[in-house]
Amino acid sequence: MRARSSSVTVLYDKRNRKGISLDRNNNYASREIERQPRMVHTSSRHVNEGFFGYGDLYETIRKNSRIEEPDACIITLQVASALAYLHDRNVVHRDVKPENLLLVDKFSVKLCDFGLACHVLGPLYRICGTPTYCAPEVLQMTGYSTKCDIWSLGVVLFVMLVGYAPFRAPDQNRLFKLIMQAKPNMDMPEWKGVSLQAKDLVCRLMSKSEDRRPLASQIVSHPWIAPFTMESIDDE
Repeated sequence: MRARSSSVTVLYDKRNRKGISLDRNNNYASREIERQPRMVHTSSRHVNEGFFGYGDLYETIRKNSRIEEPDACIITLQVASALAYLHDRNVVHRDVKPENLLLVDKFSVKLCDFGLACHVLGPLYRICGTPTYCAPEVLQMTGYSTKCDIWSLGVVLFVMLVGYAPFRAPDQNRLFKLIMQAKPNMDMPEWKGVSLQAKDLVCRLMSKSEDRRPLASQIVSHPWIAPFTMESIDDE
């Protein structure tokens, strides 16, 4: 499989993407994200929507039910590289999800849609993002950091491996309670064919305590990721 470099690009996203914000009472507030330059995971190319002929990761998961483990590994590496670039500059994305991962190649992704991104100057308290991918500390309103993106990446990895979200509930209050408990279930039949190393990385990324989650720059050294590097991907 050939995958291209996961560099940071400025993307003018022409789509009318909808974001979900949550107010301090955990109520949904739909908002349109205005058309504006989006930083994407370090070239300075300007690209447009037509460049992404493979759609987004959500569409790929929906069509294929899940992502094969080697491909999920490479995608995780690329997103971690993008987040490391942002976090090193004290920028948090706050809406990492499959819909915001555009496929440049079959399994080469670019992180897009920075409508909720901001510079981190201290603890953040605004509840925002897509509920399924929100970290526990975001919902608890105790203050959060760039590590909320790491949790979201863990949820994305979970979805790639088995095809469904770790926390599902018929109403938002129950969903929030499950997220804040932070106990993803890996006992379902779909997990039987998933490697122990992949499961271990999911657990680390989705640690309830953000202090126990790895930095984005540390994910590359995890045993499941280590066989792949951005350099080896570029050389394929």
